[in-house]
Amino acid sequence: MISEILEKLNRLPSVIGSILVAEDGIVIASELATAVESDVVGALVSAIGTVTKKAISRLQRGEFDIVIIEAEGGKVFITQTTKGFLGVMAERDVNIGMVRLELTSAVEAVNRVKL
Repeated sequence: MISEILEKLNRLPSVIGSILVAEDGIVIASELATAVESDVVGALVSAIGTVTKKAISRLQRGEFDIVIIEAEGGKVFITQTTKGFLGVMAERDVNIGMVRLELTSAVEAVNRVKL
C-alpha cells in the first residue's frame, strides 16, 4: 500500500523519487529513481525532518508542516506523517503547488496504513 502511495507521487511531472522513513532514519518504503542509495536519502530526510521539527517547536511556531529545499540540481520536499517523514525529490522546474497538494493526500493515505 505505501509503495502505491509513493508511486502515485512519482507520477507527478518532474518528480524523480519518493521515500518514507521512520524518525530514526530506517527506510520504510522507497521509490527512488536516483543514483543515490535509499539508505543515504532516508538518513538525510530523517535528519532534516527531525532538526526542523525541533526548531519549529523551540521557536513556538506550531506544528511542522513541510520543508522545501531548493538547490541547483532540484528540489526536495519533506513532510511529517504518523509513520515518520515523507520525502519527495524533484527536478528544479517542478510545480511546487501540485507537489504540496499531492503530499497532503499522500500524508493522509500513509497515516491510514497499518504497518
